[in-house]
Amino acid sequence: MERYNKSTALLHVGGKPVYFMYDSYRIPRQEWADMLAPNGANTVRGTEWDGVFIALLLDLKEADAVLSGGFDGFYTYFASEVVSPAGKPENWPGLARWANEHKKLFIASIGPGYDDSRIRPWNEGATRSRETGARYRRYWDHALSSGAHAVSITSYNEWGEGTQIEPVQPWTDAVLGTAYKDYGTEGPHLYLNITREYASRFIDSRVHRAHRLTPDSSGDSDCRSGSRDARCSSSQGGTCTGCQDAHTVHDEL
Repeated sequence: MERYNKSTALLHVGGKPVYFMYDSYRIPRQEWADMLAPNGANTVRGTEWDGVFIALLLDLKEADAVLSGGFDGFYTYFASEVVSPAGKPENWPGLARWANEHKKLFIASIGPGYDDSRIRPWNEGATRSRETGARYRRYWDHALSSGAHAVSITSYNEWGEGTQIEPVQPWTDAVLGTAYKDYGTEGPHLYLNITREYASRFIDSRVHRAHRLTPDSSGDSDCRSGSRDARCSSSQGGTCTGCQDAHTVHDEL
């Protein structure tokens, strides 16, 4: 954190670096609370190490871990919906409602498909076809309609799990004889073009939402777009510290 948290290459929201805590559920809640709760034994809140800390949620039944651990929100990560209930788009509206009720961020994770059969032959049941971009578009549509506060993409270049969206060209490993697929007649930039289209639509839709929630580790989250209180109007640039409105948050995201 000392080395990277001020880097412009790291996503910041409200002036704070954003940390996605992969497999956060493998660490006891109390250990997270010691670091992330305002009164934790080793809290980073209010210090130079403070940030926006995002837990990985597998199931809404485990959402209490987000609260008790002191997280600012959660994401679903997995690109194949068979891995966890939280990864199923039909569950996203419920996750969004829970996040709003508890003043947390919900970040829906989407991917173009999934195929890790070359590195995990036993896991072929999780394989999901890319459908020449149709699946990726469908998941973006689900994210748009779900009420998610943001979207994360799994992934840019995770070739081992077949979730990459970076530009590609046909290539065969000369040693192994393994052929790597391209994106067919849609061209090497298919998924980046879809991402550009839908990211713009997502941001526009969130700017025009009637309400907005931003993580506020102090527990004070009265700010909503269109109804700033006195604290909002007196802060720098007319936005709250710790509870920006929709325009500010989505400009930064």
